[in-house]
Amino acid sequence: STDAFQLHPDIASYGTTLRVLSYARNKLTGAIPDALFPRDSGLRRVDLSGNALNGTLPDGLMGLTKVRVVNVSGNALSGAIPSEGDVDVRAMASLTDFDASNNALVGAVPPSLAGLKHLRTLSLRGNKLTGTIPCDQLAHSRSLRELDLSDNDLSGELSGDVAALGERLTRLDLSRNRLSGPVPVGLITGRALTHLDISGNEDLDWTSLGVREGA
Repeated sequence: STDAFQLHPDIASYGTTLRVLSYARNKLTGAIPDALFPRDSGLRRVDLSGNALNGTLPDGLMGLTKVRVVNVSGNALSGAIPSEGDVDVRAMASLTDFDASNNALVGAVPPSLAGLKHLRTLSLRGNKLTGTIPCDQLAHSRSLRELDLSDNDLSGELSGDVAALGERLTRLDLSRNRLSGPVPVGLITGRALTHLDISGNEDLDWTSLGVREGA
């Protein structure tokens, strides 16, 4: 069947009793209703990945106080990720995994999201994000282990704070952006890293590592 379906806000009538909302790979279309995420929601896991959902990320979703996992990857979501001025993302204090990869999101990586204390995995690859990497907030996110910001339009230099991530991140992918400046030695020598990809950033300067141009 090629029938498409839409999320109905009446799901929210389950109120505080609903813990898991999973509609992955169900041919869902349309926008994600903000009414799905009331302030007293008890949701711990939201998985709407692999559908054809459009519109923006609801403020309510980005303000869930008990949610641990959010996966909205592989949709057609657009607009900016709600953050300062829209909603206090710091309320997502229990969040451990956030995946909004392969959408059409724009704007910056919200510093408040990057700095969440218990965040272990953050994947925003394959969007249209701009601006700089919130290095300071990421450096203070002590639980972070996997960061994927590849295939965006991020710019700026890789600061010492990014290099410090190599001491605890196991996976870091910043490939195919517009990053520039010298490649920090500490990023390459990070003790925890098992996967590092910064390819496809044509303005990175590798001479800091002793690599000659054209070598």
